[in-house]
Amino acid sequence: MQDTKKNSKLVAQRYLQAVEYILKHEINGIFSKQAIAEQLGEYYQNFYKMQSGDRYPTLESIYHLHDKFNVSLSWLFTGSGTMFTKEVVKDSQLGRIEKMLRDLTKDKK
Repeated sequence: MQDTKKNSKLVAQRYLQAVEYILKHEINGIFSKQAIAEQLGEYYQNFYKMQSGDRYPTLESIYHLHDKFNVSLSWLFTGSGTMFTKEVVKDSQLGRIEKMLRDLTKDKK
């Protein structure tokens, strides 16, 4: 039982690490916890509960993180390998361009 709880905590830490990376690099144009929560089928408040250890990501949310952002399931569950299953830099650059365009549009309103 203790190992299961420890493993769940490690998965949650890696999950949050991936979420923070996605936000920092604006992968797929995602730049807020609320936006990524919607993509993952989570309430954004749950990220805070995960950080404090009061909650763990659901399997559905983990699947969406893998499916929509190419986060490696092997990395999430074991910590081995790379965080992403494919290169995400291009997506990150596209996200920055989209944000710049949104900012420009806001300035004109």
